[in-house]
Amino acid sequence: MTRTVVHSLLSLVLVTFAAAGGAQEAYADSASVVNDVPGCTGFIPDPDSDQPWGDDPVFLRPPVESHAVESASGNQVMTCHFRHSEDLDRAVTVRGFRCGTVFRELTTDSRMTATPGGHATLQCKVKANGKANGGGKGRG
Repeated sequence: MTRTVVHSLLSLVLVTFAAAGGAQEAYADSASVVNDVPGCTGFIPDPDSDQPWGDDPVFLRPPVESHAVESASGNQVMTCHFRHSEDLDRAVTVRGFRCGTVFRELTTDSRMTATPGGHATLQCKVKANGKANGGGKGRG
């Protein structure tokens, strides 16, 4: 039970749930873009653990660059880029963890990758039709 609670709390820390902030632009086709995504937090992936960030998590914040796009059809992609100083032998990636977008949607169509060169990228995708999202509404 404790592990589930910790997992849930860390998931909430990890996902981006800021409803305001960042520079938002609307385009003629009704797409919405948010630059400088508020609250975006990455982590060093641990593919050998039952938690995507491992048992001794290294969280990455703030991102060096971030943006989120919601298309006119409702599809969403949020991408946050980070720098890290961890000593990695190879690139590590985890997928399928719960992730929230700045548009307040949850999804498991997610990926976190960190490279030996000190770069890390978090990406979360939400499909408007709900297929493969696995998270439901994140409105609270």
